[in-house]
Parts: sequence; structure tokens; C-alpha cells
Amino acid sequence: MRPTKAVINLSNLRENYLNIRKHSFPSRVIPVVKANGYGHGAAEVAFSLLKTDFPPEIFAVAMTEEAITLRKAGIETPILVFENLSGGNITEHLEYRLTPTIADADGLRVFSAISEEKRGNLHPAVKVDTGMGRLGFTIEEVAEALRTLVNGKNSGIHSVYTHLATSDEQDLSFARLQVERYLSLTRDLQNQGLPVGFTHFSNSGGIHNLDQQGADFVRAGISLYGYYPSEFCNQRIPLKPVMSLVSEVETIRYFKQGESVSYGRKYIVTEKTQIASIPAGYADGIPRILSGKISVRIGEKEYRQTGTITMDRIMIDCGNDPIDKNAKVILFGETGTTADTWAKIAHTISYEITCGISARVPRVYI
Repeated sequence: MRPTKAVINLSNLRENYLNIRKHSFPSRVIPVVKANGYGHGAAEVAFSLLKTDFPPEIFAVAMTEEAITLRKAGIETPILVFENLSGGNITEHLEYRLTPTIADADGLRVFSAISEEKRGNLHPAVKVDTGMGRLGFTIEEVAEALRTLVNGKNSGIHSVYTHLATSDEQDLSFARLQVERYLSLTRDLQNQGLPVGFTHFSNSGGIHNLDQQGADFVRAGISLYGYYPSEFCNQRIPLKPVMSLVSEVETIRYFKQGESVSYGRKYIVTEKTQIASIPAGYADGIPRILSGKISVRIGEKEYRQTGTITMDRIMIDCGNDPIDKNAKVILFGETGTTADTWAKIAHTISYEITCGISARVPRVYI
């Protein structure tokens, strides 16, 4: 079997979850397992968290298909789907007992069009846009949407929720304004006798940087997998990276002075040195933009990646050190070089790195 693999430390995952839960209490944690659990394996993540002393009451995903995958894997826990309810996914919501999000008038019409008997099996969540500018009813539209749901004899509203746009930034003024708008809205709805169900507004940034103001839940995404959303997040919650990307030395040989390495001859050897080939490339999720900018660990030492990152391989300058063929290579791990290290170099975020580890890289769970 190809030696390149993503090693998923489920013990770290559970520890992160419990630390987030402890920090957020009495708010409970909704683990977000969209995008195949941010690249870690959604079903395996969900099953692992269900083994804790405080198993999640609900999981969240982005798309209906992701929820179906969890159901087919055997996850029976409620699943909140973030995408808007539509004619294209209502059948699956009913069949797989999902918690739909209703985010606009079209979603409301789809829900209202199903029979009263079937409608009673669904407990929708209503999404409100308090400033994210992406998905959800406006604040002014929410009350009427809830009245429509209640008049349709569906009082089983799961939740009214929102999403924060700047909760991981240095300036939290807009995030706090969004929270203020949301709390004011939910109070007003309750004063009108309208059901709001559970309340939740914080993503990972909000968990670290904001007071939960009595919200029933927080939604833990990237921090569940061991990363702070940005350098501006309060780091009181201890987190451990869950994924390590590892491989082996496939070949190693000496290159002479003046010889070049990889496409475009971007790296020219200045003195006799060993160049190792590692069977992992951009098709596995190593961004090509990192060419010549990262190091890997072999044994107890860091070695520089050289030349252009190719689809299936990277090359490492090992100098004259005694490196064995098949020696273990840590591309990123729990300490030292992490997914966050790559993200900073590539001017992106750790989310993109872990989500980008492709399906052809086997996940190994420990």
C-alpha cells in the first residue's frame, strides 16, 4: 500500500471536544463534521465523539449528501443540515430524518407544501442573517416565517440560529453587534409568543472570543480538529491537532553540483547532496504554492523540500546525512510543522489545508 497517509488521532479529537465543552458550559457543543469532518473522516469523527462521557446531542453538516453518508454509516443522532431546504432535498430530509434549515421564502414554501403528517416528522431550524451576508432570512422577515410555520401546525421548531462573520478577527465590534442583533431578535420573538427552539450563534471564533450569553449550543468546527481559527483568537482552550500527514522515503540518491531538481529546474544543486523522493504531491493536498518553502521531519531532523512540488511527489534535500530508504517522513503533525504552518506560508487558513488532503490519501485512525 502507498505509504502516504493521514493519521487521525481520535484521542486528541475527544480531548478537544471535551475542552471546548468545559469552556462553553452550560452551552452544549454541536460538532460540525461537514466536508468529511474537515478532511478527518466524518463518520469516524462522529462515532468517536459519541463514545465520550458527554456524547453530542446533534451533529451539523453543510449538505444533505453529507448527512446521508452519516446515516448510512449508522449515525442515528440528529443531524442539522446548513443548506437551505429545497425541492431537490426535501425527500431525503424526510427519508433520513434530518433537521432542515429554512433560510428563505422558497425553503418555507417547500416545507409548507408537504403533507401535515409528513411535516410533523421534521423539526426545522430557521436561519437568520444578522450580518454574514450569505444565507438566511433578514431580521425583519423571521417573525412572519415563524408564524407561517406555527400556523401550519408545526410548533416543533428546532432552533433559530445565525452565523458570525468576524468572530476570529482582532476587532470584535461587528461580531458583538451581530450577537446583540440576534439576542434582541430572539427576545422579541419570544415576547410575541413565537417558538425559537434552541439558540446558537457561535462558530469556533465565537467560542474562543465571545460570551455565549446563555445560548443553548455552540458550533465547533475547526477547533474540534485542533486549530484556532486565527491568530487573534483567545487561546484559553487547549487544543491538539488531530491530523498528521506522513509518508516514507521512496528513493534517495546523490545529485552532483549543477544538476537540477523537478519541473522548471527551479532548484539547482550547489554541491553534492542527497535528494530524496517522497510519494506525496499536490494531488494529495500539498499546495504547489509551497514549493521550496516547507520542511519535513525525518528522524529527529528537519529537511528542506526542494524544487517544484509535483502531482505525485516532492523532493527533499538531505545533504550527506545517513537516510534510509523507507524512512518515515512527517510532512505535518501534532507538533512542530502543523497544518497551520503550511496555511501561514500559503497565506490561507488551516481549514483549507486539512480539507484539501485528498480522498486518495488513506485515513488511519489511532
